[in-house]
Amino acid sequence: GSQGNSVVINKTVLVDAGVPFNKVAPYLDDIKLVLLTHVHQDHFKPSALRRMALAKPLLRFGCGSWLVKPLVQSGVSAGQIDILREKTLYGYGICNVIPVELFHDVPNFGYKIHFPIGKVFYATDTGTLAGISAKNYDLLMVESNYEEEEIKVRMDEKRARGEYCYE
Repeated sequence: GSQGNSVVINKTVLVDAGVPFNKVAPYLDDIKLVLLTHVHQDHFKPSALRRMALAKPLLRFGCGSWLVKPLVQSGVSAGQIDILREKTLYGYGICNVIPVELFHDVPNFGYKIHFPIGKVFYATDTGTLAGISAKNYDLLMVESNYEEEEIKVRMDEKRARGEYCYE
């Protein structure tokens, strides 16, 4: 199961903030950009986001439009938020970012992150990677919380109830 998701990449980019602030705090001095995928609590912890924004007023938060309201409600200044669109290149100096649509039960982005030293593809909580290409990327990061057998059981249970299966 997922007790919280937050990944620091190349010391400067944090993807998701689903853990308590004290877990992120040791890395915060180096973090310049927070990329958010979706609103589920294991990826989006309002108290941690608020404390990061207050501790670093110049910190940027990149996300899809669906996360702006929850971010502002969390205490992040609208001036710190960059609304990102799918398949659009954004330059942040430390890296370039291209959001990609992922398939979940809520709107969700994965990210192609281009650093001067290499390219990273990051995806979490998606039903498929079909249609997404990351050819010649140096690192593919795809988050998974369960063993294959448990995933099959969860899928069968959801299908039986007529629910969306992102597993």
